[in-house]
Amino acid sequence: MFKMKDLEEAVANSKGALVINNEEFLDILNISNISSPSSFKVFGYCEHIKDHSRERIYPGEDYKDCSDYFVDTTSYVVSASECHTFSNDVEFSNYLFCPIVEKLVGPDEYRKAVFLDRDGVINIDHGYVYQPEKLDLIPGVIDFLQICEASNILKLVVTNQAGVARGLFTEADVAHFHDVICERLSKEGITIDAIEIAPYHFQNGHGDYKKHSFTRKPGIAMVYKHLYRFSVDLSQSWMIGDKPSDILNIDLLNYLLLRGDYNLSPYDSMVYDDFEGIKTYLFSLDFLHQA
Repeated sequence: MFKMKDLEEAVANSKGALVINNEEFLDILNISNISSPSSFKVFGYCEHIKDHSRERIYPGEDYKDCSDYFVDTTSYVVSASECHTFSNDVEFSNYLFCPIVEKLVGPDEYRKAVFLDRDGVINIDHGYVYQPEKLDLIPGVIDFLQICEASNILKLVVTNQAGVARGLFTEADVAHFHDVICERLSKEGITIDAIEIAPYHFQNGHGDYKKHSFTRKPGIAMVYKHLYRFSVDLSQSWMIGDKPSDILNIDLLNYLLLRGDYNLSPYDSMVYDDFEGIKTYLFSLDFLHQA
C-alpha cells in the first residue's frame, strides 16, 4: 500500500517503472496516466503482515477481501520504502491499491488489450454455464476477436463465476469449459491470451468461497492480475461487458457494453446492440485495423 503523497512523489521522480525488489516493479505507466489517484483507492480495513525477506507487506490469510489476490497469485501490493504494520481499525480510504508488474519494459512496449467478460459477451448466458455441450458463442464475437488478433491486441478475460461459490460446479469445471472455449476459438485463428476468474460470493458462497474479494467485479484485481503478467496500457484499452458490474472501479480503463438481459440505462452512451456496432466504433478510433 502506498500513501497518496508517497506515490505522487515517487511518480514525479521516476523516469520509468520503480524497482520494488529484484523481481517486481511498480507499474508507473498506468499509475501516472490516471487523472486522479482516486482511481486506485482502497476502501475498507486491512491487517498486514510484514515479509522481511521481500521488504513488502501483504494481507494475512484471514483478510477476506484480498487474500486470494495477494497470496494465491504472488502478486502483491507493496509498501513505500518503509514497511508498516496496520491494525484492523486503520481507515484505508487514503491509501492506494497499486498495480505491479513482473518485468521492466519501456513505455513503447506496452500493448493495447480488450478485457472481456465471458457470459453474455463470449458465450450466450444460459445461466451458470459450465457444460461444454451448452457452449454457444455470441453472434459476431468470432469476427471481432479475429480483428483483434490481426490488430495485435491482447485478449484477456475477466469473469465472475459465483456458481463455484454456490456449489453448482467446481473451479476444475470452469477451467475445462474455458479449455473448450479456447479450442473452439483457436480453430478460428484466435488466441485468448489469459483468463482470470473470481469464484467468490460474499452472501451465497460456501466455505472458503464465501467472502468479499477485490477480484470480483466491479473490483479491479482480475485486471491487476493480468497487468502483472502483461504490459498493458489501460488508457488505450477497453473492457467489454454486458452488465453494470462490468464497469470496474478504475476510471483509466475504457468501457463498452453489449445490450442483453440487464438494465444498462445509466450507461446508454457506451451500449451497443451487437459486435458490429462495437467494431464500427473501435475502427473509428483507430483501435482496430483491417487485416
